[in-house]
Amino acid sequence: MATENKPYPKKRKSRFTDEQVMRALTKGNGIQSEAARILQIERATLCERIKASPNLQAHLKQMIEDRIDRAERALDALLADDNTTAVIFTLKTIGRSRGYIEHAPTEEIDTAKLAALSQFFSSVNSKPAPVCDQQSSKPPESRSSVQADLGSCKAKTLPLETNFP
Repeated sequence: MATENKPYPKKRKSRFTDEQVMRALTKGNGIQSEAARILQIERATLCERIKASPNLQAHLKQMIEDRIDRAERALDALLADDNTTAVIFTLKTIGRSRGYIEHAPTEEIDTAKLAALSQFFSSVNSKPAPVCDQQSSKPPESRSSVQADLGSCKAKTLPLETNFP
């Protein structure tokens, strides 16, 4: 029995016209998952259908633009009522070009605190810190050998560079 090399099947014709998909998108307010539910198809199938049709792409883009326009009208109505949240939102977004941006609060340097920190670090530096002159080539086998290795360390004062502006 010989097997024939059959060409890939042609793409299946959509069971919905562009007009039907546009109506579903309009009824779903441009929300693709809602339009897919209306058409009783998977969202991924609807997305593929939109991607394949320039008319549907243009329709969806217009739906999104209309939604943005509605949001701007609602924001404008809140601004007319002197809604504080709307005012702050507008200044943080649209008003950025005029310098209305949020900055992290800056704190001035307190010279008294800086002097106290400098004194603290210099007192810490005056205490001897253990520094080992030898490096052990073998890992310690027990706790007593670790203590023996520490016993070979000498106490030295480490220099601390303080370059405060």
